[in-house]
Amino acid sequence: MARTFETGYTPGLQKKEMLGAARVETAEERSGKIEYQTFDDAVESARERQPGNPADPEPRFASDLHFTTAGLLELDELESLKFFTGVNGPLARFHKIDSFFELQPDPGKPDIIRVTLELTTDDNKRVADKADLLIHVPVEGLDPTDPKDKDAFATLTVEASKRISAIIEKELTLLT
Repeated sequence: MARTFETGYTPGLQKKEMLGAARVETAEERSGKIEYQTFDDAVESARERQPGNPADPEPRFASDLHFTTAGLLELDELESLKFFTGVNGPLARFHKIDSFFELQPDPGKPDIIRVTLELTTDDNKRVADKADLLIHVPVEGLDPTDPKDKDAFATLTVEASKRISAIIEKELTLLT
């Protein structure tokens, strides 16, 4: 059965399933009340509320995206590339950023390259609201363990990783 609005599979649930969700820490936040934060504060909040290890993220899509992007960048250390989710937090709510990658090319320097992502199920949407990269996913979702979705999931992961790594590589050339 296709997962659609009729089945309760909403874009919000899909984002949580694919990107994870920031930890919700207060009763107010659990009720959906989130205070406005500036972009920089919202990014810091996402870092602080990242579930698990940002250099080895969960769930599967985030993990595969991280691993594939790191491979395309030919990173010696996977730890230098970090993935953070903004889902459930002020970054997504106020700044339309669902997640982001950060790379610190030289640990001895403060420079950080950040690539922001927005996931959408809207086939008509062509430009991200505020993110660097818009990733289209089918409204019914993709299950990498389902044989009928396996190829589409892999293609989505590789194509998004290519675009993420291209942005990072461009920024790296600007730092040198």
